[in-house]
Amino acid sequence: MYADTTELIELSKVAAQFQGKYISHMRSEGDRLVEAVDELIRIAREAKIPAEIYHLKAAGESNWNKLDAVIQKVESAQREGLKVTADMYTYTAGATGFDACLPPWSRAGGPDAIFKRLEDPAARAKISAEMKAKGGNWENLCVAAGSAERILVLKFKNEALKPFGRSGCARSPTTSRCAHHSMGSPSMRPARSLPGGRSDPSALASRRLQVLQHLTGKFRLEGQQLRLPRFRVEGLGE
Repeated sequence: MYADTTELIELSKVAAQFQGKYISHMRSEGDRLVEAVDELIRIAREAKIPAEIYHLKAAGESNWNKLDAVIQKVESAQREGLKVTADMYTYTAGATGFDACLPPWSRAGGPDAIFKRLEDPAARAKISAEMKAKGGNWENLCVAAGSAERILVLKFKNEALKPFGRSGCARSPTTSRCAHHSMGSPSMRPARSLPGGRSDPSALASRRLQVLQHLTGKFRLEGQQLRLPRFRVEGLGE
């Protein structure tokens, strides 16, 4: 399903020849967050390529204490001379499909296969048990949210259920305390907290502009975490 580290290094070596950059939505943003950052730094070092952690976060309350170690790793890599950077959303909740709460084996074959397994009582019971278990060998984002009360189902395809929906699956994997802590680090780049990278300004999605608005409001005006000279939107200048 995924390329291993050695393959990513070899691919990045080729990209480096053309002034490319390794931008990673890392393998883990929770239980194996530190290991995922180590992998990114290894790729940057061995492929001799700039690397960026895309949307750095510590998902799950049991992982919030990893932020210091992760930021220190990024800063250590920078002192080593590696071009390693990070960006982040300024929100305390994320959104994804509800299948992110299902164990990987149950998702094999796509949606049709998932629904077929859910119709099998034995498979359904196994899926349910693994969804509720902590400390498994996969990253369960619903467990990371902390409880069912922290999960909001936004959209249904079934007409009968649509009145209960809003517009995926939103979860709250972190807190404003963690976000403030991260944004206060000089290694975090607010400008790159806008998803989409170096897009044409005319193609700015509403989500990107909302991130900027939230950034200026919460972290500049309210929290005083950032100084105005640090604000820059890719493609729009200072």
